[in-house]
Amino acid sequence: MKKNRIITEQEKKEGVDKRSNQIIESFNEKFNKIKRLDEGGLNELSPETKASAMGKMRDKGQTKRADNLYLQNLQKFVGVDIYDNFKIKGFRNQEYSENKSDGAIFIDLENANDSNQITYYTKMDYYDFAYEISRRDARLLSKIALTINPETQYRNGTGDFKIKGY
Repeated sequence: MKKNRIITEQEKKEGVDKRSNQIIESFNEKFNKIKRLDEGGLNELSPETKASAMGKMRDKGQTKRADNLYLQNLQKFVGVDIYDNFKIKGFRNQEYSENKSDGAIFIDLENANDSNQITYYTKMDYYDFAYEISRRDARLLSKIALTINPETQYRNGTGDFKIKGY
């Protein structure tokens, strides 16, 4: 059994140095592990996994958290051309009924008035907009819907849209 004794300055310094080295080694191990995961591409979740996570958040009443995740995933579409002369400026989420799980994603367009707004009703899986659209625009809206809902009716391309000239 060790007796209580006074530690010298040299022993204190050695103890501090030893603990500092352990902390640095631990940090380096964790950093290298994270770096390998990033380089391996393992940090990307499938659309099904994201949708499942968002659904679970909504089931637990964490609607703002789920909405933020939706909006974060949609940022890759900001700045993309749509309707020939507009760009997607951003996305907004809003509840349209008293049931908090009934949400709508509004697609804001640069230099557009309210009649040019595009709305995607998430629970009903339905787009609401005023124009016939090109095949390219339909494909873009299909990708946006797939980002929100992997089981969307729009997952098979342009078949569920009113396409100009068809």
